[in-house]
Amino acid sequence: MLLVLFNGILPLYDEISAIFWFFTSVCFVFLLQLKLMKFLVIWLNKDSNFEYVFNFQYHLCPFTKMDPKTSQLIQLFQALENPNPETRNPANETIIQIIQNDPMNFLFYSSMIVNADNIPLSIVRMTITLMGRAIKPSVKAPLDLIAATFMDPSNAQKRAFIKQAVFRGLMFSDQVIRQQASNCICILIQIEKDQWLDLFPALLSVASSSDYPIDAHCGAVYCFSQLLDENIPFEVIISTARDFYSYITQILNNPSAFSPALIQDSLNCFNSILKKIPIQNEEEIDLCLKIIQKNISLKDEKNVNCILKILNTLFRMTYSANILNYIQFYLEITTQILQEGDLNNQLAVIDFWDKIANFEKKQEQSLGVINGVAKSFFPVLLTAMTSNLSSHIENGLSDDDSFEEDEAYSTGCHCLSRFFKAAPDVVFECVAKLWQPENFQKTDGQIFALISITSIINKVVYEPLINFLEINRKEIFTLSVNGPQFISWLTLKLIQKALYHLNIFIRNEEDFKELMECLQQCSVKDPALAPECCYTIFLICKNENDNRQKFTTQFTSTVTKHFDFLWQFVNVYTTQSNTINMIVQSFDALCGLITITPDTHFNILSKTIESVISILRQTFSMENQSSEEVLYNLQLAMCSVITSIATKIAINHLDFPWGNQLIPMLFHLVKQKQTQIYEESLLAFSAVILCSKENYAPFVPETMDMLLVMLQTGSPDVIKQVIITLSDLFRNLKNVMLIYTDNVFKHLVPMVYNENFNIELIIEIVATLTDIMISQDITNPENRNELFTVLLSLLKTTNLNAESKHSRKFATYFFEIILYSFAIVISKSKEDEAFLSMNFNECFIPINMYINFVCHEDDSLKSFCMIVKSIGEAYKKRVQIKLNSRKITALLKLAKDKKSSNGSLSLLANQTMNFIHNL
Repeated sequence: MLLVLFNGILPLYDEISAIFWFFTSVCFVFLLQLKLMKFLVIWLNKDSNFEYVFNFQYHLCPFTKMDPKTSQLIQLFQALENPNPETRNPANETIIQIIQNDPMNFLFYSSMIVNADNIPLSIVRMTITLMGRAIKPSVKAPLDLIAATFMDPSNAQKRAFIKQAVFRGLMFSDQVIRQQASNCICILIQIEKDQWLDLFPALLSVASSSDYPIDAHCGAVYCFSQLLDENIPFEVIISTARDFYSYITQILNNPSAFSPALIQDSLNCFNSILKKIPIQNEEEIDLCLKIIQKNISLKDEKNVNCILKILNTLFRMTYSANILNYIQFYLEITTQILQEGDLNNQLAVIDFWDKIANFEKKQEQSLGVINGVAKSFFPVLLTAMTSNLSSHIENGLSDDDSFEEDEAYSTGCHCLSRFFKAAPDVVFECVAKLWQPENFQKTDGQIFALISITSIINKVVYEPLINFLEINRKEIFTLSVNGPQFISWLTLKLIQKALYHLNIFIRNEEDFKELMECLQQCSVKDPALAPECCYTIFLICKNENDNRQKFTTQFTSTVTKHFDFLWQFVNVYTTQSNTINMIVQSFDALCGLITITPDTHFNILSKTIESVISILRQTFSMENQSSEEVLYNLQLAMCSVITSIATKIAINHLDFPWGNQLIPMLFHLVKQKQTQIYEESLLAFSAVILCSKENYAPFVPETMDMLLVMLQTGSPDVIKQVIITLSDLFRNLKNVMLIYTDNVFKHLVPMVYNENFNIELIIEIVATLTDIMISQDITNPENRNELFTVLLSLLKTTNLNAESKHSRKFATYFFEIILYSFAIVISKSKEDEAFLSMNFNECFIPINMYINFVCHEDDSLKSFCMIVKSIGEAYKKRVQIKLNSRKITALLKLAKDKKSSNGSLSLLANQTMNFIHNL
């Protein structure tokens, strides 16, 4: 029986509506006679006063005639698929212009394509993807701006049709189309909010009704799971979520009756619902575990990943005393996957336990889950880590004298590190008991474990491990010299970790000599190990340079005393470098030695520069017979050596007489237009600029031409180095650079709005713009206004939180740069009364945002003091009351009481407090 629901007589608003209803009526009679039409879906949309009738199974088009603009859009999409750039690029530019100039009509005409029949799936896929991009919020088009256009009453009918199209997109057989349609719906629901509440029951209806095809079920389930992950108030969808939970559990309790695609989407949705609806009792936990048992499939990587996500969610939700009743289940199922699954499944399990260990480590009251699991799981984990590496033990290293770290090895090391953090004594006991250096077939796993837990220590004293390594030092050194090649390689890795993280094996003269003897024997016995020996020396130099204040005087004098030996050892391999790995490691070690060169040895820098010039000339020579890859890596290494020497000379305020020889060579290098050459040469340019200062002036025009070309590469890594070099130029040659200011602003400001750049790069660009403004005695008001607008935009659009260590670190850096930039802009505007009056309230936005943020570190507090003082200097008595408010005073007092390394923050905060108090 076919059921058609009518809500009175439906008015026909325009020609499109009339054609639509006429066409639907004809199709209805025709398909009913042929008995091909199983159902009609009538979806009443609240934004319009008419209903759309369409058959999701057959994808009927509500129009008999394609609109000309829609046809033109299809032609543009077809051109985008053309491999010929002469056809593809103009189409791409046209579509971008349409989206930017008239996004609503782009969405409307795109919706006609999605709603039409007989359109190639590739075109529909492209259409729905671009619809998502058209409504995706960005720095240039934040969500509130998009919503203002989309929710305009004049767009009501278009809005309804667009929503119909994206909903219909959930019904396609193409998974990408369904997922992109879900993406559109997730954005639109944030725009419409309570205007589209009938969406949720509509999704449940599509998902649970047998009248719909399986693709529609998958699309609806996937979409609902995505909506659960959005910032939608849960009370809005809680009733639908409970109904979805009941429906999903029915599917998952009988997986053989449904398609694998629906099972996968249902598992993801099940996990999303579990995150929102707390488990009430053990009966519900048992139900979840039974579902996991019924649905796990070791042959399906996506399935295993999803099962592990569900287990992770359950663990976090039920982390209380009764979780211990279920740990055996966790252990059994993950052990099974490790032993029977493929590499990707093993990685997923290792990552799962990594997250569990990390979660438990953060709990105020640990239940000791990792303690209980470690002894049983540890040997299984080591076996999984080493199972794919047996060929390396038998066959040795690869042709380029390096070992590509297996994913199971690297991921496993990270997991073992987490285990050690959560249960150090238990894990270390397992490692110590397994230690058998005389058994090469088992040693690899033991060394893996030692490498893992050594890496996580990070100079925090864990005496049992330090004592173990010190006691077994001679055995470890012997193993590196006498073991099979791969075991020797692993042992050198362990030595490197112990050196860098624990500062052992070099605590006294005897230890240092033994280590040097070990490295020399390893490199002589097996030249393939020489790169790792060089890297070990690099780490010694890095520790000496980065952490000298933390080391004992004895250690520092030991390295200095043996500097000649280290220099000779490394130079042997820089002159014999014939493989990529040897080039990289030997010259890295040389750069490390340059950074710690004693004052008494500065004469070797001159000889090194002469060698660099000679090597670069050889790489430029057409007669050189080396491979292109070897020449390329030699050139990269020479850039690094130039950077190290120039930096060392700049720090020690020495002369740099080699600029006229080296700078033309660097220009010659960048003509290769290789990204990595760009990056390394720019580092060298910056270092040379720092030590040359005004002597670099003759090279500025060519340098600026080069930098502006590099900005056009679009490579974030290259652009990051370009803006650093620009900052160095403006800081060190400000008078020479004055004529380039406006052009640099013209190039950099649009990049802030580039959606392809991450926020970290954008902040770096802002820092460079600020450096440029500081260098100018007289600021161009247009440049100042542009920077001020950029700063306000970033404050409005950047998502800041303190949920994790990484996010807190970024937020601190964000405020450090943004507040500092505001301070400079305001300081440069002290004499511009019109600017100050117009932007009075805006000047306090960054201050208020920072006050309300939960994390206040030294660097950002310093910038906070600067902006407060700059506002006081600009507005004077007009802001006396505002700047002496309770919240601002409290933050300034916090900064004053901070115990920074040199007391500069405390001094700045005290000066700022006195200044605003006396306004």
